[in-house]
Amino acid sequence: MFRSSIQQRNSLIIAVIFAIAAVFRFPCVDLRLSLRVLFEIFVTLTFAMYLWKINKWMAMFLVLAAFSIVIPYYGNVSLISHMAFVSVFFGMVVYYIIVETFTEKTVEYLYDAMCVIAIVNTLYMLMQFSGYDPLFKTKPGGEAHPVVGLMLNTNFTSALLALCFPAFLRKKWCWFIPLVGVGFVLAKSTGGILAVAVGLAVYFIAMGHRFATIIPVLIMFFFLLFVDKNFSPKDVRLEAWQYALELYKKHWIMGSGIGNWKIIGVLKNPHLQNQGWTALHNDFIQALFEMGIGFVILLCGYFYDIFKRFKEKALIPLVALIIISVNAMFNFPFHIGTTAMIAVVWLAILEIFLKEDLCQKKVK
Repeated sequence: MFRSSIQQRNSLIIAVIFAIAAVFRFPCVDLRLSLRVLFEIFVTLTFAMYLWKINKWMAMFLVLAAFSIVIPYYGNVSLISHMAFVSVFFGMVVYYIIVETFTEKTVEYLYDAMCVIAIVNTLYMLMQFSGYDPLFKTKPGGEAHPVVGLMLNTNFTSALLALCFPAFLRKKWCWFIPLVGVGFVLAKSTGGILAVAVGLAVYFIAMGHRFATIIPVLIMFFFLLFVDKNFSPKDVRLEAWQYALELYKKHWIMGSGIGNWKIIGVLKNPHLQNQGWTALHNDFIQALFEMGIGFVILLCGYFYDIFKRFKEKALIPLVALIIISVNAMFNFPFHIGTTAMIAVVWLAILEIFLKEDLCQKKVK
């Protein structure tokens, strides 16, 4: 009887959303695009009802992303904004499928896959370093292809290795950490190794080995001293972040529309435009700029919920969350397909370890 009433309520809600999506209209550069967006919002809100059962913060983020494309800066939905939302939707679908499919035991397959991803990229970097690159051939007479593995540039490669790193914190696989370390050295990008250093410090503290936190400190010291000698915190990032926050003040409630940093932030600043600054190199500030204060509220709620439900068995995915967060402060892992995919998989794994066992809940 109870299940029947819930099903009836959900059916009514879906029917109402269906009707509204069919008759509602909003300003758009293309009426066909607006009709497609309304259909996608109908699907999104319906899917969010089921995603809510897994993680309400993720469900609310998806809804916020959907509404962010119909309340944009220019009063019209842009194709860039629409595509940005589609990427978020795909990410949530993957998140939902993994949480519903995998268990605490079978996530080992995902851990192993991440280790393979990092090792393959490192080995490919070694091939490139040796002057052999069968996939990305350079033009005759041009400079040698940079050592980037299977990614676009060294920042992306470093981020990929960093996001895969927590999977190596297991027996047997830990022996491959030195090989991954070689990958970080070849990439010469501080963002990835810094994220790993912070994650390792948290891992050692959680394991009760506080003295071992000296290891990540030494790693960072030697990396900056001998590897990334050109690193400087005073780069264009600070200028871009400050500029984005100034623009954000004008639309602080709903933001300027998901994906619209490429249109608004870059085109209005010639300096950033000349450097191809289509991503803000800080996923948190960019999300704040595009989606408004609601993003901050949902982000704080998500992190509070995670730490409130934390269990010791979820340490490795929690370390992954920390590494993802630190890297997202200097890079844009959620805007690059491969790193975004890895990050979403980690968020799903974390939820698998934190979710309550329904059987145990009934017994209590």
